[in-house]
This record gives sequence, structure tokens and C-alpha cells, in this order.
Amino acid sequence: MRNPFPSIPANIRWPMFIIGLLSISITASAYTFYKAHSDGGPAIVENYYEKGKNWNASAEARRNGGRLDVKIRVLPSTGDSNMRPVEVTVRDSTGATVDDLTGMIRGLRPHLAAPVAAVPLRPVDETPGTYRQLLPMAAGGIWDFEIDGSRGETPIQTTIRVRL
Repeated sequence: MRNPFPSIPANIRWPMFIIGLLSISITASAYTFYKAHSDGGPAIVENYYEKGKNWNASAEARRNGGRLDVKIRVLPSTGDSNMRPVEVTVRDSTGATVDDLTGMIRGLRPHLAAPVAAVPLRPVDETPGTYRQLLPMAAGGIWDFEIDGSRGETPIQTTIRVRL
């Protein structure tokens, strides 16, 4: 059998091969360590204990929110500010508009634990079932909008994911 590397003697070639594999392994480990520690650490959800204690009430509110048809439309920003109008249209299971919803809307980034903004729902007078508010949304990408409120005595909670 012919030697594929005739110019490099075997007593040098094998140690170079072992050192090359070791170098690749060390480099890959250092890169993995760097990437694991470069995102700011773990994101702690605020009030996680209280949320856990109220799990049954939250599950019922999510079920009630699942019965509604919620559409979110993010409009272009006006001017140079990062504030963008977010329009929420809510209908019940029969298709009738829901104009008695009160509560908060939170703009969340999925990779962050805390909401970017939380503002009260403000109904639009000329369009029943529509709520419009300004949220600071400087970056595009994936946004979650969490609506947490009530309709009379019925708690409502729903989350809509939007790609900008």
C-alpha cells in the first residue's frame, strides 16, 4: 500500500493528528461555554410563586380566552418614535363583537421573562369590539401579546403571537 503523505514521516504525522483533534475539541468547548454564558443568564419570571398558587384560576381564564376570537394588527409607527399602534379586535364564539372587555395588554418578547410594555385596553369609540393602544416596539421579529382582563365577572386571558 502506498503512503498518501510521503513527505511527512509517521513519527510526526500521528502526534500532529492527535494535537489537531485536541485543538478542535478545546475550541468547540470554549465556543460552547461562551455561547452558554453570553445571553445574560437565566430569565427569572416575576411572581412565579403567586402564579403557581393561582394555577386553577389562570387555567379557567385561559379557557375563557380560548372561546374568544382575538385578532391583533400592529400598525406602522407614526413619526420617529418607537411607539406603534396595536389594534386588537375581539369577537365571541357567535361572531358578535366584544365591547365590554377591560384589562391589560402586555407586549412580550418570547426570549425575555419580563414584558416590554403593559398598558390598559382602550376601546375605539367608532368601532365596537376594537381596542387600540400604543406600545414601544423598536425591533421586529416575534412578539407575544398577552391580554389579561375580564368581561363582567368572567376572567379572560389569552396570548397571540405575531411576527413583525
